[in-house]
Amino acid sequence: MDFRQFFEMASFTLPHSIDVNGENITAIDMQFELEPKTINKNGKVMNQGSKFIAKIPNSNTYLVYNGEGYSFFSSKSELYNLLKNGYELIPKNWWKKARFI
Repeated sequence: MDFRQFFEMASFTLPHSIDVNGENITAIDMQFELEPKTINKNGKVMNQGSKFIAKIPNSNTYLVYNGEGYSFFSSKSELYNLLKNGYELIPKNWWKKARFI
């Protein structure tokens, strides 16, 4: 098994737990490598160093990951500034591929 792939993907703990489909989630492995792969604006598969924004299902809150292991929550009103600073908004169905812990 190639463990290298797991170290390249964004895996992190959350600042506080969230509820996704009735599950209490405290950490996420984004699994950008799974098909369809999550590609950034430069055409590369996103990874542990990618800065991204992900809308939390059934919520008005967004999860923001800074590419250095730190995550925080944001509102829609803050998205413009984040996008201007190099963050990428990933597809709304991101949670279908992610592994929740």
